[in-house]
Amino acid sequence: MSNRNRVAGIMHLQIDGRPVELAGAFTCDPGGVQREAVVGANGKVQGYSETTAAPLLEGEMRDSGKINLKRDIFSITDATITVTLANGKTYLYSEAFYVGDRKNNPEEGTVNLQFSAMDCEEMTP
Repeated sequence: MSNRNRVAGIMHLQIDGRPVELAGAFTCDPGGVQREAVVGANGKVQGYSETTAAPLLEGEMRDSGKINLKRDIFSITDATITVTLANGKTYLYSEAFYVGDRKNNPEEGTVNLQFSAMDCEEMTP
């Protein structure tokens, strides 16, 4: 049973249906239009410009030693990533690919994750 008052906490992540053990804070950016103010030489805002920001997913996973990081994470070029948040919201990253560095932290047993995707759908409960 879900708690309708819960807004933060436990989250789940799956890559092509396989659960990933999470360790650190995550950010989910569904991408889309990004605006920036255009300021003239007179110091006044004259409007704005728009660019498209790609979807981005960043955080840390736990390296339990059960997966080959190079083969199973760092080489991903076309995956479906599902992120389910404590508040019931789900992000579905389609055609996701790994874009981060390939560093891990043996002292903490963690690996930084950074994925981008061709599309991200945000679904509310």
